Amino acid sequence: MPVRDLWRVWLLMVALTLLAGCAGKELAVEDPPSHEGLTIDRVLILAAAERALGTPYRFGGNTPSGVDCSGLVQLAYQAAGIPVPRTADDQFRALPEVDRARPGDLLFFDISGVARPATWASTAATAR
Repeated sequence: MPVRDLWRVWLLMVALTLLAGCAGKELAVEDPPSHEGLTIDRVLILAAAERALGTPYRFGGNTPSGVDCSGLVQLAYQAAGIPVPRTADDQFRALPEVDRARPGDLLFFDISGVARPATWASTAATAR
């Protein structure tokens, strides 16, 4: 394989690693109390996010044919009738901070100074 092709493969791997993002060890996970049921908004958000599994990544995308991280958030929240800003940075600034995350809340993490959202779909968490 020519050096030029190896360079392209390396760049692709670095880009994919940056896009993959995941929660860090700082995330404290605990089960929510049994009396905390999910609201219909949260159910709709999680169902829309689950339907998007397998959707191709498309930079700037926010449709079922392709999404990026903030586009997926916008699409999922739109299914619940909740308008959110288009970009992750604007979402981070506009959405309220909570002390304890619940399913359907957004967790933001920082990659090189850029906020990236992730939808919390399982148990509760403390983050931000």
